[in-house]
Amino acid sequence: MPLVFVHGVNVRRDKNAGRGVSYDDDVNNRNALFQKFLLKEIVPDPQKVTILNPYWGDYGVKFAWDKKSLPQSAIEELGSEDELPLILLNQIQLEQELNSDTVLLQVAKKSIADVIDLLWAVSAEDVDESQAEDLADLAVRAVDYAKHNPHPHWLNNIRNDDQLLRDLQEEIDNWQPQGTNSNAEDSPQWEVLGSDGNWNSISRGASRIKSAVISLVGRPVTNNIRGVLK
Repeated sequence: MPLVFVHGVNVRRDKNAGRGVSYDDDVNNRNALFQKFLLKEIVPDPQKVTILNPYWGDYGVKFAWDKKSLPQSAIEELGSEDELPLILLNQIQLEQELNSDTVLLQVAKKSIADVIDLLWAVSAEDVDESQAEDLADLAVRAVDYAKHNPHPHWLNNIRNDDQLLRDLQEEIDNWQPQGTNSNAEDSPQWEVLGSDGNWNSISRGASRIKSAVISLVGRPVTNNIRGVLK
């Protein structure tokens, strides 16, 4: 039985052009995550499952003048690059004011799983087809780490997001997934998955999150994401 993913009403192929990532890249990233997380829990071989992604965006509503006559929302004023990070941060609902240098650390101290979800969700938007599966594999390892280390003690020594990313990479790269051992046949694969190339994608995602928080500075809704998303 195939898996069918039907996208939302706001999806258009041309909306991705500004990000340098195609609609097809988004599909490949999502398919890789489906195979690594969802399908492996319900089928013996996720690679054999057909994943269908029917595209119907071109048949959706088309606004006159590309909505130029409508007032922009706060998110549109900030820019589309800021939209996803701010929406995700809003869902996490941090209690303290946001700081662009420590926003990831703030999330991590609440939940290491949340900061991993945030980083991978934002980073996946800028990954092409050649990187999709590797990033999904690294996500599997990161999630396993978070599952067994929900509040790692090393966070107490972290002062900013740069340090967080450095130590998080080291921890995840050195993490031995539960149920494996150092002599297992797939151990070399885990080592490859922690390559700098994959972490460069995560670093770019972290930069997007920081930029989104910086974009709030000087606005009446500074440090109040809910005000932006109304």
